[in-house]
Amino acid sequence: MSAVDRTPFHTDYVKKHLTMGGREQVRLLKQFLKGVGCYGAEAEVEGFSGYLCELLIIKYGSFKRLLKAAKDWRVGKTVINIRGVKAAEFFDPLVVIDPVDPNRNVASALSNEKLSLFIHACREYLHKPSITFFFPKSVKPLSLNEIKTRLSGENIVGIKIMKPDIISENLYPQVRKSLRRRKASCEKEGFEIVDYKFVVKKDKVYLLMKAKELVLPETFIHEGPPDKKREHVKSFMERWSRDDDVVRKPYLKNGRWYVEVKRKFRDIKDFLEHELPRMSLGKEIQSTIKKYGFSVLQLNELITEDLQEFWTEYLEKKPPWER
Repeated sequence: MSAVDRTPFHTDYVKKHLTMGGREQVRLLKQFLKGVGCYGAEAEVEGFSGYLCELLIIKYGSFKRLLKAAKDWRVGKTVINIRGVKAAEFFDPLVVIDPVDPNRNVASALSNEKLSLFIHACREYLHKPSITFFFPKSVKPLSLNEIKTRLSGENIVGIKIMKPDIISENLYPQVRKSLRRRKASCEKEGFEIVDYKFVVKKDKVYLLMKAKELVLPETFIHEGPPDKKREHVKSFMERWSRDDDVVRKPYLKNGRWYVEVKRKFRDIKDFLEHELPRMSLGKEIQSTIKKYGFSVLQLNELITEDLQEFWTEYLEKKPPWER
């Protein structure tokens, strides 16, 4: 059943099962979700849809009872089946079986991050209710000097590209995919990425990564096969005995073969500048890079007014209701 086909069935189901009082509870839930940053199933947010809100109130009866139940939800372990019908199996962070189509998970757009945030917000609100959960204060940016001081010593590198002229539903999945691939490619090269974020601005996109080290040692030890695997050892020796990048020829240690190899790239900035044009990215992002280019930026180049609000939230690590 397509989304268009389901819509009238959704409308009928909600009309039949949601009372007038329930509608008020739905509005309360939606405002709570907006306040804590979890409302909207679009790709930009990856949160709760309006229909999902209606089903949750139908299931639990009220906003307060929903919060009391949700505080004990577990990511990837919670399944809600209002009608108790036989349904397809899903592996999403939260599963809410569509009462009009048991082969669909109404919560499929919800990300791990947003579900975890919602569960945390439920616990915090029940512990200490406040209007700020519904209407949080705006972010009060730290000064650029304060940001610079607090980020001092952090191994952060960023990629700045022009924002592709496409709708959000296409842009955000491509940005997330590109960032994951950048992380994977860096780690394959030996750079350990400990955190990664993205920021979408009016006309730019930033892909940000925090590495354990920005500059690696000149060489690395490549692990080979156990000595008893003779066929593998033979291939290993043939592969590495004549390689120009080998600094120390294959050697045996504790029953396993190793070789010391010179790195092609020591600096993560050099690696990204060389490899980014060759990396597989989202179609529109790749086209944008080809047309307008890109910049690999060091930390001092990333402490700008454009990212001032982002860095404030990154450093303060406060949920919306605690601002």
